[in-house]
Formats: sequence, C-alpha cells, structure tokens
Amino acid sequence: MDNGATSSEKYRDLDKLSSPVINGFTVNSKANVASEENSAIGPGKRAGSSATTTGEDPPRLKAGTGGSSKDGPDSIWQSPNATDPTKAILTLRRKYKANMFTIADGAMALNIFPGAILDGRSLEGNFSPQMLKGISSGIRPITISTSMPVSGYAVAKTAIAKPTAGIALVNAALADLEKVNPGEVGAASLDITLDTFRVYEELKTLYGYQKGLDAFLINTNTIRQGENHLIVAKSAIKIKFFQHNFTVDTDIPKANELFDPTGLNMNTITGGKVPVYVKSVTYGRMGIMVIESEASVKDLFNAVYKQLGIVGNIIGIDRNMTEQEKAIINQASIRVKYTGIGTDTSPAERINGLGGFIQVLSANKTYSKTSPGIPIAFQLAELNSTNKLVEAPFQINYGPFEKPYVRIEYKNSKWEKDENVSNPRFTDSDIYMSFYKDPTGKAPYDDAPIFIPYLYNRSYGSKSTYDWNGSWSKGQRVDTLRLKYPTASKLIENKKVFYFVKYGSDARTSRDYTHFDMKSSENYYILPKVIDHYNANRSDESY
Repeated sequence: MDNGATSSEKYRDLDKLSSPVINGFTVNSKANVASEENSAIGPGKRAGSSATTTGEDPPRLKAGTGGSSKDGPDSIWQSPNATDPTKAILTLRRKYKANMFTIADGAMALNIFPGAILDGRSLEGNFSPQMLKGISSGIRPITISTSMPVSGYAVAKTAIAKPTAGIALVNAALADLEKVNPGEVGAASLDITLDTFRVYEELKTLYGYQKGLDAFLINTNTIRQGENHLIVAKSAIKIKFFQHNFTVDTDIPKANELFDPTGLNMNTITGGKVPVYVKSVTYGRMGIMVIESEASVKDLFNAVYKQLGIVGNIIGIDRNMTEQEKAIINQASIRVKYTGIGTDTSPAERINGLGGFIQVLSANKTYSKTSPGIPIAFQLAELNSTNKLVEAPFQINYGPFEKPYVRIEYKNSKWEKDENVSNPRFTDSDIYMSFYKDPTGKAPYDDAPIFIPYLYNRSYGSKSTYDWNGSWSKGQRVDTLRLKYPTASKLIENKKVFYFVKYGSDARTSRDYTHFDMKSSENYYILPKVIDHYNANRSDESY
C-alpha cells in the first residue's frame, strides 16, 4: 500500500474479521471481603514515595489486581442452605476486566515485544500468545514512545524500521529516553499489591488470564475442595511486587505503519480472527509471593505490611520490627515465583525467613542499557480501525456465607443513680450490632459476611418547655454499618440515649432521646433488640 492510502483503506479487510474472545474464568474464593463502600483499603502506596498511610488497622499498601478494573457493581446472591433449607447462604459476585497481562515465563516473553503482531486465535482457549505467521512481507516501520515511572510527562519518541524482540529496540528506546531525561534513566519504581487469601486459585487474578497454578501447588499442603485448593495454614497473604523500570508503547499506527495487508488473504491467514499487536510492554522485574503462617490473619498482615513499608521507605511506618513481628515472618512459609523467566511449571522458590524476604524485594533497584530488565507485563490492541485494547473477563465469587442473624444490643448502660444524682436524669449506653449463626442468639458469628451493608434506624426526639409550654420535635434516619473486618460484635457508638434536665422548677425543662433498631434487609435476619437496663428505653419520662 502506498503512503497516500488512508487508514480506513488499510483496515478494510481487517475490519471484516471477528474479534478474538479470551475465555473468562471464575474463582470461588473463601475470603470474606468488604464491598467497595465498606473497604478499609486505602490508596496504593509507591515504594520510596512520601505519601502517608491511610491510618486503617491494618492499613493496605495497594488494592485490587494490577491492570484490572471492576466490570459493574458487586452483586449479592442468595441460595438455599443445603444442610438446612429454612436458612439461606450468601455469595458476593464481583466481575473484572483485565487489559494488562503478566508474562508468565520465558517462552511467552519471546513473542512479546512492542509492535509484535500476534495471532488472535492464540488468545482463545489456553491463553498463549503466538506470532501470526505468513505476514512478513507486510511488516512496516513503527514509532514507539518510552517513559519511566519517575519521568512525569517526559516521553521519548523512537522510529523503528521493524519491530524486533532483540536488545536493539530496547537500546534505541533507552538512548532516546536518556536525551529527554538526562541523568535519570536507571531509577526504578517498586509497586506492591498485597492481600489475604484462602484459595490458591485466587492467584490467577494477579496474572489477568486463565492459567495453571502448578508452580505454586508443587510440594504444597492444600485441601482439595472441588476445583479449589484451600490453604491449610491459619492465614495466608499473596503479594505481587512490580519493579517498574520503563514502559515502551507502540504508537497507534498510521496507514503506512506497522502492517500493510495488501496482497495478503487475511481471512485465510488469520482464520477469521482479528490479529492483535503488542501495544505496550513494561520492563523490569516481577514476582508473585505467597506467605503462609499459623499467626492470625491480622498479625500476619500487620507484620508483612510493616516490613514492606520499611523496605519501601513509606512515611508513617514504624521503622522497628518487634520481636514478635520478626518471628511471624521467620516462622512463615514464604515462596516466590518470578514472572517472565524460566518455565511456567517450575516450582516457586522457597525463601528463608525475614532476611530472604527483604533480599527478594530489595534486589535490582536500578537498571541500564546492558541490564534493562525483562518484559514483565503487556497490553494488546486489535489490528484494525478500532485499535481497541484487548480485555479478558474474570469473576470472583466470595463465599458462601451463612445468612447472619443480627440484632442491636445496648451494653454497659449507666443512669443517674450510678452517679448519685437526681438532676439531670440520663442513660448512657454502648450501642453494639451483634451477629449470630442461630435464631436464639447463642452462637456468635465471628466470620459474618462484611460485604453486606447492615442498616439500622436511628429515631430521636427533643422537647424543651418554658412556663410548662413546649412540644416534641421528632425524626428518624437510616444509617449503615459497613464492616471492614469480620467480627461477632461491633460497637456503633457510645450514646446518651436519654437526657432530662430541669432548670430551677418543673416549668422549665429540656429532654431528648435516641433509639436504635435494625432495619430489615433481604441479606440478614433480625433478632429482637437486647437492652441491658430498662432505663435505656426512656423517652418521655418526667419528674
């Protein structure tokens, strides 16, 4: 095709082809997670940044799955309890779309470089990107843009005669990057995502596509439950560490760039599927780490988070690990699988305690032309007039959980006799919401689902009198308790639920009250409110 041809003419035949469809996957997780509104997860923290932590307990460095985004709102599904049809079980379903994919091993890395044209069929079924054959005569020059995570908006442009997997492309890109960022090339950024997990299949979400997990299951003690492999340890954390050296983007190709299909039978060559090209490649170092421990989830998370904060120099992190925190990491089982190198099925490496943990995360903090890092993550775009990013769907089902029995409980109530006064009169109570597994309220539910918004009514009133005259002002509102961590009982607040005072005589008084009651929802059963002192129900009492 000559240089005067338009982009629409170039893509005429390619636009007739159907888009490749990446098989989605579903992970049945046992994790008890918060909804987005409930979440205690704060904004991501980049190692070496000056950002403060969120102040949550425990705080989170970064949430979610790299290169993935939510695909619609969460949904809570109910189904009958197989062991007791009179009860129900709940499952949170959360859908995602991934457009950034992790390079699993060295074999996959051979086919992933900026401008590489891949066979759309190789993305379907077993996700295994392969070069599209029979098109070498149509390959054209490309322009690439190179950027660093520490360079802001400074982007280097490089013209490449032909896309290649060789070191020449990387060297050319880094040479131009040095021109727009003198003295800065070589500084890497370390990003870390971490979260607890209960099922090994959750690790798939860190890759962005359906893949086997043999590397993590070899010589690992798990409990097989259907297609799931449950952890045996008391707690477990999955970590994805991402040392970002630089990213090379393929500019959206013009009519005379990347590929010219003139003279080629694209329907035959492609099998009717749109080819895709490698739109973006990130170079650096990446690994998936699994930590299993007999410590509690909270203690393990706090210890790991603190050490990650020390490694990343995050402001607000105590620089001194306690002996207990050191022991938790030293006694844990730690394994890491590096991505982009070796073979996908080779076992994850075992890491020796706290020292090994620090060494893994601290290694190779810089890079150079001779040691630029390896391709670790990539994006794909359709080779047609849309140039739209390729996305892979997946879903995580959290549960199942028994539908909880919930009630409001007044505890530790005090009233005027506790302070030996007669004026004012008052009742001061701790207001709790408590969760149970049974309708009698005898079996506390320590792992009640935290993705449920628990609703309660707050009704209130006040009245002031002057010369015996006055009227009530009353109201009501619905509040929501959003749990951040599982608990059998959660303090809503300490509240003066009743207050009455007279000013000199009965003719001039002031009083107010507040009552708390659960509000109905299809996601939980309501038990009668429990009040530890009758005076907590006062509202219109007078002398």
